[in-house]
Amino acid sequence: MSDQQNFTTHQYDVVIVGAGLAGCAAARLYAENGLKVALLERRPHIKDYKKSCTHYIQASALPTMQRLGLAERIEEAGGLRNSIDTWTQWGWIRHEVDARYPKYGYSIRREVLDPIMRELAVETEGVDLLLGHSVKALQRNAERITGVVAQNGRSNVVFEAKLVIGADGYQSTVAKLADTAVKERDNNRFIYWAYYKNVPASGKTAQMWLVDPDVVYHFPSDNGITLLAVIITKDKLAAFKENIVENFESLIAQMPDAPRFDVGERITDVMGMINYPNFERQTWMPGLALIGDAAVTSDPIWGVGCGWAMQSAEWLVDCTSEALLAGQDLNRPLKQYHRKHSFIRTHNSVIADYSSGRMLNGLEALYFKAGTLDRRMARLSHNLGSRHINPLELFYPTNLIRAMWVTFKHRKKPMEQHQLNFRPMSVTVQK
Repeated sequence: MSDQQNFTTHQYDVVIVGAGLAGCAAARLYAENGLKVALLERRPHIKDYKKSCTHYIQASALPTMQRLGLAERIEEAGGLRNSIDTWTQWGWIRHEVDARYPKYGYSIRREVLDPIMRELAVETEGVDLLLGHSVKALQRNAERITGVVAQNGRSNVVFEAKLVIGADGYQSTVAKLADTAVKERDNNRFIYWAYYKNVPASGKTAQMWLVDPDVVYHFPSDNGITLLAVIITKDKLAAFKENIVENFESLIAQMPDAPRFDVGERITDVMGMINYPNFERQTWMPGLALIGDAAVTSDPIWGVGCGWAMQSAEWLVDCTSEALLAGQDLNRPLKQYHRKHSFIRTHNSVIADYSSGRMLNGLEALYFKAGTLDRRMARLSHNLGSRHINPLELFYPTNLIRAMWVTFKHRKKPMEQHQLNFRPMSVTVQK
């Protein structure tokens, strides 16, 4: 953009674009370390929120939520401490707690969570939340990014900073303007979901049915509201859309130990998302870093986005705050963040591969079956699903040997043959 000398210019230590979970977490933590932060958000209202989300925050993010002061606010707002049972064709993998790791995450709707996060950011001294600001350009000095040009109504404002952070989601404007390297992988499943009130689960936890290669959810959330969802390969899309509501409820009702529609009430439309590709972007370049979905956007099946948003923000803050305060070069701290972020990218490579719509491979099937038969294997499954451990631990000899021994010992146990069938059923659901 030209004639920037006519624009209003503001100086900050850090400029964060996007006031979602990642952006607000980074803003609060940077400000608590004594840095001055501009938090830019294109949406105009502090209570705006992300509409599509599983609302399941994995247990691996609990320490970050506690550090932010968020965990207490979530519980005050009616959020649930979560855990999950997973049905497979070999039976249920029941939730098993490993004492080495946090025991629970939280389930809370983004309609409730996002305003809480913004309030936490706003009340932190050193954070300026600037709503209604859309980024239109990046400022550069040679190869380094030095700020952003934002538009607020008809006014253009320049925000200069030592570090610019893209926290603006999977369609990140910042990443596109910076022309960061990106890997995109198609997701060959579509998702439909709806919210219900007072629909009890058959067990004590959230439920996930892995009807390979399809998935069904029952995720209780805050204040008696439950998210129900189906995630199905796209070859079934045409048949599903012939009668979306009846097919949606029919598929869920077919699940073993299915939730009870007859005592509940559907309180929203059945909503859908057909295309949700996987993105993995370059996490940094001189003067710039990406966090949350701007860095990695994963298949929603596994409910990792919320936790990774906050965790990646925390990692970036911890890697760069000291250098920012001292006015030092940021390249080395940003490389350190990139190395830390490799934990997410390793998980995402596995997630993106399964999002092709394929069936479970041999190794995955081995561990899912072992998890239904053995408590230690169930703990391993929980640790992986909660993103406490690196997926490479599945190749550790001790884990492989136990999984093979358990499945051999129970080799005669029959599989439960189960597939999703589009058979509309008579289900009592109020609207």
